[in-house]
Amino acid sequence: MSFKKSSSDLELIKWISIVSMLIDHVGMIFYPDIDGFRYIGRFAFIGFAFLIAYNYRYNTKNKFRYKYRLFIFAIISQPIFQILIPGEMNILFLLLMGIFTIYSIEEIKKGKVISPTFILFGSLEVSLFSGYFLFGVLVILFFYYSLEENKYIPFLLLSVALLNFSISYGIVSLAYLILIYFLHAPIEIKRVQGFFFYLFYPLHLSILYLIKILTS
Repeated sequence: MSFKKSSSDLELIKWISIVSMLIDHVGMIFYPDIDGFRYIGRFAFIGFAFLIAYNYRYNTKNKFRYKYRLFIFAIISQPIFQILIPGEMNILFLLLMGIFTIYSIEEIKKGKVISPTFILFGSLEVSLFSGYFLFGVLVILFFYYSLEENKYIPFLLLSVALLNFSISYGIVSLAYLILIYFLHAPIEIKRVQGFFFYLFYPLHLSILYLIKILTS
């Protein structure tokens, strides 16, 4: 089993994840009793987890800058996220904790123990305040290692199935995982340059919150 993707494939997964996240948040804010929005939204985290693991392994030359950029936009996004979902940390923090977990394990493998161990435990502790808890970090971690070693795929499947602590959501999430495996862009999709996808996260939450205030 191989998750190798072309640049167009990655862009397609990115756009589907963005749209899925938007639909999920529209449902969460305006139609909380309609489950269909949330089922569609289950694709978002699977897609983002795959992209963050894939890009960190193959497409990121400056890994420090990659982590720093995620951290900055996670901080920017947290105030509006806190208003909409009190008591939780936004998904950018969870993606960042996934990367820190990968970094820590790789550093421990090199024989560096003390500092990476603190980072690892810190990442796992922070992830407890996200909507997916430790399973969100594990999905990113096992995506990363499954890209090169098939023996980690069962752990990836299990982590995805347990993401939402729901049988129905678990089945849908597994279906989306399989979709990502088979998904290939039928046409060339050019990469959107700059910070668009990072900015979209806090901007769409702010716009949805503004609409909610104006319509309430």
